[in-house]
Amino acid sequence: MTEQYRRYARNCLNLSKIYRAPSHSALLVEMAEAWDRLARQAETGADGEQFAQTADYRPMSRSEMQ
Repeated sequence: MTEQYRRYARNCLNLSKIYRAPSHSALLVEMAEAWDRLARQAETGADGEQFAQTADYRPMSRSEMQ
């Protein structure tokens, strides 16, 4: 499941590079970040609240998702 979420994140980032409208690109980047959060939750088995409070959490950068 985690790899599938990461693949979705990469797909969103790839699509964000195609769209010329900044609002569309930004939305796709946000979606990629959401998929990355889900992947991290799946890895740790944390629920949403616990995950949001994890001190060492940081969203993946665009280069990490590629």
